[in-house]
Amino acid sequence: MFCSISGQVAQEPVFSPKTGLLYEQRLILKALETSGECPVTNEKLDQEQDLCKVKSSSVSLPRPPTGDSFPSMLNHLQNEWDSLLLEQVSLRKELVETRKDLATALYEREAAGAVIARLLKENEGLKNQLEEFNGDHAANKDDMELENNGQGTQGTLPQAISERVVKCNDELVAARGPWQKKLKSNPVELKETDWKANRTLKPHKTNKPGVSCIAVESFDIRKESSTSKWVVSGGADCDVKVIDGKLGQVAATLSKHKGKVTDVCLSGNMIASASEDKSMILWGHGENGAWKDSHVIREHTKSVTSCPIHPTRELVGTTGLDGLWCLTDISSGDIVLRHSVESSKFSCGRFHPDGKLFGMGDKSGTVSIFSILDDPTKGNATTLDHGSRVNSLSFSENGYLCASAGDDGAVKIWDLRTLAVFSTISCENKGAKATCVSFDQTGGYIAMGDSAGGIQILRKPKKKKVPEWTSVVSLFEHKKAIASLAFSGSSLWASSLDRSVVEYCAV
Repeated sequence: MFCSISGQVAQEPVFSPKTGLLYEQRLILKALETSGECPVTNEKLDQEQDLCKVKSSSVSLPRPPTGDSFPSMLNHLQNEWDSLLLEQVSLRKELVETRKDLATALYEREAAGAVIARLLKENEGLKNQLEEFNGDHAANKDDMELENNGQGTQGTLPQAISERVVKCNDELVAARGPWQKKLKSNPVELKETDWKANRTLKPHKTNKPGVSCIAVESFDIRKESSTSKWVVSGGADCDVKVIDGKLGQVAATLSKHKGKVTDVCLSGNMIASASEDKSMILWGHGENGAWKDSHVIREHTKSVTSCPIHPTRELVGTTGLDGLWCLTDISSGDIVLRHSVESSKFSCGRFHPDGKLFGMGDKSGTVSIFSILDDPTKGNATTLDHGSRVNSLSFSENGYLCASAGDDGAVKIWDLRTLAVFSTISCENKGAKATCVSFDQTGGYIAMGDSAGGIQILRKPKKKKVPEWTSVVSLFEHKKAIASLAFSGSSLWASSLDRSVVEYCAV
């Protein structure tokens, strides 16, 4: 009779009716003391109920050996052997179970990989279908003739809004005469030695470097002060930062965009921000001092490239790479005028300081100027040919000059009375693109930035017949492209793709 555990002849055999196996008594008792179950079948066994002794021919044992006798050593070795044998059986069982678990895990991993691959493929297919649907929807939307039901969503502005635009225009035109006389009697003169970098800020996150736009309080000739309390910047990190212009500290972080912020505008207690996520958000400054989004406009089907606020502070304009430009009522968030220009991809846009005109540049190199009081579908827009992609537009406060910065490395200054190029300014960094341009509040100075990180500030010609602008200073503080420029009183704020916002001061 052989033991099921050791495989050897059992000296004290016991039998278990429950498992049907024969064991060496000492081995099965040791196993039951350790785990309470059969080491072969893993069944629970009770020493009293499940084990029966098997009668066999017995041999009388000799006298118990002494501890140092040879029989005692054999008995000790026998016990060691029994322990090793039990451990080996246990290890074999664990090995078998581990192999089963490993095979199951590998199968599940392979199945999970197949499911993930299938889901990714389905997701890609759904994305393609969504893009096709959006494209068809945008095309159908442009082809639809929308009724003018008081919202002015296609033809012209509602009458009430048009009247406010005309009233604002009349006020600004009336104020411009005395303002220009005051400038002539007390002209601003800035010299090269006057300019320096006053402070450098890095308000945006480092994981997506680049400050893509900057804005200060919109200048209003009806007010005395031209220095902005707030400075607003937008970054590739999708955030809008509100900076205290006096302290140079971030006062608020506005986070709601899902894509790079392409443009920001500040007017009074209202901020407009445009983004590559196809949205424009209006932020209001509440009585508790907190900035909160009041309207989210999703009228465009591609990246929104600009969001200037109208001089009335009642409208905000948007331009997009989808060739659409819109006017939105700030109080209600309704689109009051929209117009799509076929085959255009608007890259920038700004309002004329008098409020009647909305200028925009596109990737093809055309500058289009629309009258917001007329029906844009009648093709009455004024067009100027810059010759290469237009990256930035700026209107002079005097009302008759417009500057466009392009990929050709030049800033062209247009005389809106003759629609001719009044002057052309080239980047000092050869081969660089002109990325941004900005007139100061007096219209007597202009700043331009380029893709190599250079900034030029130039003075308007003193004689009307002399087209060349005189260089005041060239600044090379930045390591990467200048993204945006904004004058605030005697300061110039610049944002760059090197993550920095620098305030240059004329002292």
